[in-house]
Amino acid sequence: MDPLAQLHDIQTPEPIGSFPLAIGWYILIVLAIVAVVAITRVIWLARKRRKQQKQAMLALAQTNNNQEVIEIIKWAALAYFPRQQVAKLYGHALFEFLSKTLPANKQSQFKSLAKNNFETLYQRNNQDDNSLQAAATFWLKHALPAKGVSDV
Repeated sequence: MDPLAQLHDIQTPEPIGSFPLAIGWYILIVLAIVAVVAITRVIWLARKRRKQQKQAMLALAQTNNNQEVIEIIKWAALAYFPRQQVAKLYGHALFEFLSKTLPANKQSQFKSLAKNNFETLYQRNNQDDNSLQAAATFWLKHALPAKGVSDV
C-alpha cells in the first residue's frame, strides 16, 4: 500500500478579514483626525491674527508721508489692542505705547529708529524722511500680533 495515496489535500483556514479592527487602530485613527483638525485650526488662527499686520505692511510700503505712516501704525495698533487704550494716543504718548508693546530687547532699537519723529510730526518745518517708516516697519514686524494684550 502506498502511504502517499492516503494523504489528503491540506486545508487552509479562512483568510483573516481586515474588519473589525482592533481597538488600538480606532484610537490611532481618532488621534490622527484630532491632530489634523488641531493643526489646521492653529494655522488658520495664525493667518487670521497676522492679516492686519500684512495689510499694514503693504500700506506702509506704498507711502512716504510721515502723517500717513503714523495713521497706519495707529490703525494696526487699534486692530490688536483695545480701542480705549490706543485711540487717544498721539505724539510722545503714542511713541511710549509703541515702545512698551515691543519686547524688552527690541525697545532700544525702535527708539533709535524713531528718534524724535513723533514730536516733530506736528511742527511746521516737519520733513519726511525714512527713519519713521523704518521704525514703523520694525514695530509692525516685532510687536504684532500682540502676545500679552492685557499687560500693556
